[in-house]
Amino acid sequence: MRKSFSNNITLLIIIVSSTIFANPGVHGFSRSRKEIGNLMASKLAETSSLGRFMVGKLRQELADQLDPPPYVDVAVQDDQILPCSYERRVLSAREEDIRVGITSRLDFEFIPASEPATVNILNSTARVDTSSSTWTSEDSQSFGMHNSSQSDFSNGPWFGSVVVGNGHDMTHSQWQSGDKGSQKEVTIDVSTTYVCPANTLCRVETWTYTASVRGISTLVPMVDSKCYEAWARDNYERFPEDYETDRFDPELSNDAIYAYHAFRRLRKTNSKLMNSNLSIPSVHEQIPQWTKFGAPYYNIFKLDDMNDIEDGEEEEEEEEEEEEEEEADVVLDDDDDELAGDQIDIMNNSADPQFPFFQVLPSYFEDDAWWADEDKYGIEFNIHERDTIVIPTLHYDGNPKRTQVMLEIPIPRPEWNDTRRGVSGGGGGGGARFKRYADASPTDIPSWREELRRKGIKYKLLWTNVCDEQQDGEGKADCGWER
Repeated sequence: MRKSFSNNITLLIIIVSSTIFANPGVHGFSRSRKEIGNLMASKLAETSSLGRFMVGKLRQELADQLDPPPYVDVAVQDDQILPCSYERRVLSAREEDIRVGITSRLDFEFIPASEPATVNILNSTARVDTSSSTWTSEDSQSFGMHNSSQSDFSNGPWFGSVVVGNGHDMTHSQWQSGDKGSQKEVTIDVSTTYVCPANTLCRVETWTYTASVRGISTLVPMVDSKCYEAWARDNYERFPEDYETDRFDPELSNDAIYAYHAFRRLRKTNSKLMNSNLSIPSVHEQIPQWTKFGAPYYNIFKLDDMNDIEDGEEEEEEEEEEEEEEEADVVLDDDDDELAGDQIDIMNNSADPQFPFFQVLPSYFEDDAWWADEDKYGIEFNIHERDTIVIPTLHYDGNPKRTQVMLEIPIPRPEWNDTRRGVSGGGGGGGARFKRYADASPTDIPSWREELRRKGIKYKLLWTNVCDEQQDGEGKADCGWER
């Protein structure tokens, strides 16, 4: 399997610029003042056929990355519950749960006069702030995305924050992250030539994309064994220095003795277990405090027991019971037997009769943690919450995915009715008319799409890396879009 706690949501900041030259001798002019605001341009992009096409491509790609599910590790608020513990939130979602938005930034606007103009677009520079990534729960708690364990998502690791309040270091692998909160500025030589038709406002835009995935997170209780061992040595008086002794100081508490024998058991099973992240179900009933912490999160049962009830084969049942007893005590020394028996008696007094006492040892390592053998144990997790991930979509090399487009806006010839309404003639008249369109409310987007089609306004693809693959994007730069 698979809260920085702030109610503020950081907005994605993307700044795009482009170097463009128009051939000399062409009567026309460029504009630094934008006829369309960035927000409206982004909304228009999302309603265009080209925008919907690119969004569909990205949704397909992101859907492929939902298996294995993305996850984030989040510190437990009350550290007194269990030192060195945390929750892993594992998100389950489908393609229909993915939303992709377009952020449009103006590179350049150009209006030739009576003749077409050739526009040479030399490069495009995009700067993306990846620190705006958020993982938000349904109760509006926002988890900062840095210094955390990782999961493959969006062509790279997903980063979240885990804070431990006891002062001990978490396992190193859990804290590996790198600097993912820094801004990146990337310039790409596109060397694109395009002809802007006469009497047309040609608007060059660069699109970048932000994706959100809304799904259901399963909460898994976790503990850092290395951190917990350090905590035990600091808090249990007279805790043995090594794991070779079988005689203890009479004043050593039962909790300390249980922890000591559990640590020894884990070390003898696999030395890596005491330097790792452990899912609590994988160490079920090894330490009473661990089991108490994990109890609200899950129920666990032996699959073999369920099969035995169905099969009714007594001989197989006896053999399986012997194997299970060996698994629980495989690394227990004879001197541990009396202690283990006492622990069993204590736990049986409070155990749910539907889920009787048995011990589990970790079986396999995956996603930076150890887990129980899913062929032997059935685990039912009890806590599920609705979460949303918001991320900038990045290329395999860490750079933002982008699309550069030319928006052709025909400028109609002025008429007397237009003049009476205060619309000036020439190119300015077209600009003013279009300006009135741009003042429309975003709620008018569906009618905008029809208006753009009726006025002959077109989006032309110049360049995109949305569909480039890791090795070679040749032949796929247009994502199959018909120019």
